[in-house]
Amino acid sequence: MKNIARILCFVLFLIINNLLLVAHAQETADLSNIENIEKSTLSLPTVSIYEYLPGFSELTKEQLKNIHPSFISSIYAGIVSGLTAGIIVGIVIFLIQKWSETRQLRRTLDREISIFKEEARSHLECTDSFALHDAEIIPDSAKSLNMSLKEKPVDLWQEHLLNNQNLIVKLKRFQASIFKFKGAANKLDNRLWMLIRKYNSDRDAISANDPPIYIYCIGKITGMSDEEIIPFMEFGGLNGKVNPSAITCYNKITNNEEFSALSKEYIKNKYKLESMLNDLREELGVKNA
Repeated sequence: MKNIARILCFVLFLIINNLLLVAHAQETADLSNIENIEKSTLSLPTVSIYEYLPGFSELTKEQLKNIHPSFISSIYAGIVSGLTAGIIVGIVIFLIQKWSETRQLRRTLDREISIFKEEARSHLECTDSFALHDAEIIPDSAKSLNMSLKEKPVDLWQEHLLNNQNLIVKLKRFQASIFKFKGAANKLDNRLWMLIRKYNSDRDAISANDPPIYIYCIGKITGMSDEEIIPFMEFGGLNGKVNPSAITCYNKITNNEEFSALSKEYIKNKYKLESMLNDLREELGVKNA
């Protein structure tokens, strides 16, 4: 808005300046020939136009009718030339200022992404913890990096920082992979808890028996062996062995077509997220954790 206001003021200044110059020239011109011009040759605009011009408000209508047409033409020419010059100069000023602002913005964004790269490296160097109590377990490095990205103007980076396009594209893909993984994990989670509760309800087992079976099922879905799952099962492992009820429940629910499809979608998005993390580590020169 400030730029537009400046341009309009400049255009108005040029128009007024041209009008004053024309009026001054007319006052100093030799008007002796004007009286000899026949009135029939005059083609005048509405008299009221002149009543608002400097120096004409005190003239009578008869005197206004004797104004030479060239003066009127000069006024129109002054307005047109002033307006044209003002628009051209205004556009030039606007473009120069726009270019300057864009250049300053690019410098600011360059500093921001340089700082972010160091932050991202520290996030990606973190050792990821592991758990099976929830399907929506995002690696610690991915979680912290995603939280940091939420506060950054990634779209502005993509628009202005052409030298960092590879990194920016991978960051946006990483954000998309987290979103898809969370969606797949949430769907699997809801369905799995429902099937486990039904299984235990059919055998008159209370809900306290659900979590160990859930952990076992998540472990099996992600490709873990029984021996690898047991340490996470708390009281679900008996004498170093998986509780038979957990194995029976898992074998039963894998025959559920909906659960099978959700499991495949979950694993696909889990591997996709891990792949995006490795791509970012490679882009930023970070060794795999």
